Amino acid sequence: MCATFLGSIVGAAVLYIIIPKPDGKFRILVMAAKSMEPTIMTGNCILVDTTVNVEEIVAAPYPTGDIIAFHQSYGDAIIAHRAVEKQVDAQGNVFSFTTKGDHNVGADQPIPASSYIGKVVNTNLPFYQMLTSLISLIAIAIATGILTVVLYIMYHKEAKQKIPVTSARVYREEAPKDRTVPQEEMTEDPIKILRMRLAKGEISKEEYEELKKRMKD
Repeated sequence: MCATFLGSIVGAAVLYIIIPKPDGKFRILVMAAKSMEPTIMTGNCILVDTTVNVEEIVAAPYPTGDIIAFHQSYGDAIIAHRAVEKQVDAQGNVFSFTTKGDHNVGADQPIPASSYIGKVVNTNLPFYQMLTSLISLIAIAIATGILTVVLYIMYHKEAKQKIPVTSARVYREEAPKDRTVPQEEMTEDPIKILRMRLAKGEISKEEYEELKKRMKD
């Protein structure tokens, strides 16, 4: 999981510095890609000895050549590949290396000796690998928690905006308006008209009785 987490960020055979030794002689790095598999598995923590001089490095094809750590020709990335050749000047001084990942088909571009960091003397440090895995898990858990909270807030904010406010609505039933009696109805029997209005709900039973009483009087 550590390898997947780091590899997805950087891609390629990039190494990250985790814990430098206090004396400055060793550096502990994490292999973030599979360019050196199966010699160095992705996610392995490796130990680099920075006191080994470039002249001491054995350059030869797999599996004889030494594995060296060096700065990439561009950027701040650190690579750990096997030294397969080294170029020497007339005075016998090494001025560049040709390297190759054990998993890769072709060799890398030659790197200057000034980019050399040190020799890989241990290709697997389980304790540090567990530590980096734990750190990655904690980072993923924190990121997941933050993302969950943000999505929760966004979802409920959007849902709240879409819900219509119905609880505050007041429904009132309008009282029936008085209806003007058509002219043709005026010629009919008033009691009949009252009965029709009562049947249509235009007047109440009490109003009907009151009006009927007045008509008879």
